[in-house]
Amino acid sequence: MSNVAELIPVKKGTPLRASKKDDHVERSRMEAWLKDRVAASRSEPVVEVVTLTPVLAGLLLARNEANRSVSEIALERFKRDIVSGKWEFNGEKIVVSKEGLLNDGQHRCRAVVETGRPIRVVMVFGPERDSRMTLDQGVTRTVGHYLGMSGHQDANSLASLGVHVWQWKEKGFLSANGHDRPTKADTLFVVNHYADLSESLAFVSRDLVSKLCPRSVLAFCHWAIMKRAGRDAADTFINKLITGAGLPEGDIVLYARNRLIEMQGQRKGPERAELIFKAWNGHRRGESVDHLKVTGRRLPALER
Repeated sequence: MSNVAELIPVKKGTPLRASKKDDHVERSRMEAWLKDRVAASRSEPVVEVVTLTPVLAGLLLARNEANRSVSEIALERFKRDIVSGKWEFNGEKIVVSKEGLLNDGQHRCRAVVETGRPIRVVMVFGPERDSRMTLDQGVTRTVGHYLGMSGHQDANSLASLGVHVWQWKEKGFLSANGHDRPTKADTLFVVNHYADLSESLAFVSRDLVSKLCPRSVLAFCHWAIMKRAGRDAADTFINKLITGAGLPEGDIVLYARNRLIEMQGQRKGPERAELIFKAWNGHRRGESVDHLKVTGRRLPALER
């Protein structure tokens, strides 16, 4: 195999930039470029760092025979990262077989075509067509992995907390639906932007919490209340919710605590967060209650 460094055009070679003046000329140029790389790769694999333009991506998608079904969720996440400017060059490869067929990269290609925005990628030409059956067999890195690699403690719970915060700010509710979840880049941005998330996670890290709800959900509620009413108020309310100490019958916090315990073992993160938000509001208004309606959808505005 040739030295990869020799095949990466940094200052020379064919620049892959779409011509706004003449799409036909650009398409012809890209077709010739692809034909040349595919022909060269039949004797020796070819590796290049290129700009994947909408024109080039469209040509690759036209060579996308018998690939796996497109994941609309993954596609939307790629598009969101590209449009928001969070897409980063990470060395992941777009693979074209020696026959000239797209082995790997259809989601990135579709995202570029549908957003109309180019990204930088590594392109590999020359693997056997059947080698695509061996792709994506490694362990997928999660946001928790990335946070742990960056030195964060309790990284998986912190990643879940970041997802909750993003959903609250972008959607207005928590959800387990894949279409409502942030991209990895979105979650990393939230965690890095709000340094005090780890403080809320640390505050709720105690044994009694497991009886009420996942730590990430309770930490999210603590953080949201803290942002609205201050740290002392959030600490006091969440501490009462966790311990139940000294709460009289009819107290809205006690009602919420008992109901959370009844939900134990159920996957109802959105409902739990909504219940806690509504209990906080009633608590701030000095209300007594024996029933709170929860839907698991939009979270109410928090009382100050």
